[in-house]
Amino acid sequence: MAPVALAWLHQQAAVHGVTVVPIPGTRRTTRLAENLAAVAVTLTADELLRLEPIAQQVSGDRYPDMQATASARET
Repeated sequence: MAPVALAWLHQQAAVHGVTVVPIPGTRRTTRLAENLAAVAVTLTADELLRLEPIAQQVSGDRYPDMQATASARET
């Protein structure tokens, strides 16, 4: 699944006309190899269309807003 997600993200550069540089994090060499496999994945226009509804479901921040936690420590 990771190679497809990274390939989709990389191909968004052409779709939106912006530079996209995915920087996946990993702790294991097996996951690194899996992430590098994304370079060999080229999604067809039909596959990109099929993935779009899934991408539209993703929203919000990756991490919760920690501002309140940080300001609570300062008092």
